Amino acid sequence: MAPPKDFETLKGWARGLNLAVGSREYNQFIDEARVAQGAIPEDMLADVNIIDYLPAFFRTIRNKKPTEEDIDLLIKAIKDK
Repeated sequence: MAPPKDFETLKGWARGLNLAVGSREYNQFIDEARVAQGAIPEDMLADVNIIDYLPAFFRTIRNKKPTEEDIDLLIKAIKDK
């Protein structure tokens, strides 16, 4: 069975599984449901820093080596957090 696209329904499923909102298990449940739908989780899309690095991430998972500039920007973003 595919996960529901409606976030309220998905939250209801999480409640039914006794997953506490904000817990690691809850977040993983929501993330995996979104990924199963072919979507990027909303909290990731809301973070401008993450959006900037999605192209490098996609290249990496496609086995394309990131550029030196990509690596430098990622290091800077991590240090700035």
